[in-house]
Amino acid sequence: GEIVYMLCAILTDHKLLMHAEDPLVLMSAAQGLRSLMSPLPHGSHFIPYLPKTLMSIADTATLINDAASPFIIGTQTTLIQELAADGYVLSPQLIVVDLDRAELRPCSPSGDEAVPFP
Repeated sequence: GEIVYMLCAILTDHKLLMHAEDPLVLMSAAQGLRSLMSPLPHGSHFIPYLPKTLMSIADTATLINDAASPFIIGTQTTLIQELAADGYVLSPQLIVVDLDRAELRPCSPSGDEAVPFP
């Protein structure tokens, strides 16, 4: 059910954030999801692995929470934990997938209240 939910989310221009401890798991999951979309077109940004050393925590929070267009972003769980430790909260418009625990947190139906990082 979660894979179908993620495919529907991408097709309906939602923002999808995946996280796991192992970068190879992230890249494989992101690429597999993208492959399942073929041949359907999708205009979302695709970042299968966003390393925590690429940008500051504040810039990462801005990218994840304030992006104007839909995306598929994968990052390590430690980056999500650092964001939470620094007081950042997830946008309610994000769909968050924990690949290590096989858990999916859908976006908030009302879209008006922030959800804390796990």
